[in-house]
Amino acid sequence: MSLPEPFAHLLREHERIADAVGRARGITEAAAEYGRPDLVAAMVDELQQLQRFMSQDLASHIAQEEEALFPAFLELTQDRRLIDELTVQHDRVGVQRELISGILSALDHHHDEVEVVRVGLADNLSHAIGGITSEVQRSLLAGVRQLDWLLQGHFGDEEDDLFEPGAEVFSSERLDSLAAQLEVVRRRFT
Repeated sequence: MSLPEPFAHLLREHERIADAVGRARGITEAAAEYGRPDLVAAMVDELQQLQRFMSQDLASHIAQEEEALFPAFLELTQDRRLIDELTVQHDRVGVQRELISGILSALDHHHDEVEVVRVGLADNLSHAIGGITSEVQRSLLAGVRQLDWLLQGHFGDEEDDLFEPGAEVFSSERLDSLAAQLEVVRRRFT
């Protein structure tokens, strides 16, 4: 089924978010499996990029849904159960984001050698990585896997339970109005 805007836009955002998390998960799994210093450095860089992406793009996406999309559906029905469940899922994603952010923050503040590696001093990679323990790598991997799992389930719920039905029940005027509301929220994050 081809979704109309603004649902198609939200679906594209789901795909961008899933790709970003997938890239981070892939490099984190590779670094944990092979333990090569260059992969560990790439993992730290990718996770820091993911953190920035989540702080901006994921936060914008969640705000669009909670401030525009969910209220639009609540206008159609007084049954809040689905919207409440999706909001709880947003909260769970936030917890995982904060976990990863906290670990990365600790790395930035307590392992200066990791920062050196992150900005590209590859000559000393084998010495610079000493600060990232296997325990830290396991924590990062668990956090990224959990985030990926949560988002996959959440996106599936939204796409099946909101986007597809919304495409059928919203008038073209209501879709235009929703698109405008989403744009207002998006602008706050740019």
